[in-house]
Amino acid sequence: MDITTEGTGGPKLDERLLGLNNNIYGDVVGATDPAEVARAFVSLGWAARRSADDEFEVEHTWAELTIIPITPLNFSGVVDPPRAQELLEVFQAAGYQARAEIYDQSGKCVAVHE
Repeated sequence: MDITTEGTGGPKLDERLLGLNNNIYGDVVGATDPAEVARAFVSLGWAARRSADDEFEVEHTWAELTIIPITPLNFSGVVDPPRAQELLEVFQAAGYQARAEIYDQSGKCVAVHE
C-alpha cells in the first residue's frame, strides 16, 4: 500500500484535543522504516498520510503522531493523556515496541511509558 500526501482516509483527531501542544514524544524500538510503521497503523484502522519525503502522520480520534525517520525511529504528537498506555499497546498490536514520555501543557514531563 502506498501512503500519499492525500492520505488514506479514516478517523480524525477529536476536536477537543486540537488545542493540545505536542504532548507525547517517543521512539519505536528496532524500527527503521516509517512507511512500514504507518502501514501497520492503517491495518489497525488508523488514518495515515505522507507528510514529507520520509515522514508519515498517523491519526485516530484520540491520537495524532508524526513518525520521524531517525535512529531510533521517533514519533511526536498529541495523545489524549489517559490513553497514552493504550497508544503503546497499539504499537505492540502493530508489531512494534515503543517508549514514550507524556508532557503537560507547561512542558513538564508527567509520565514515562515503556
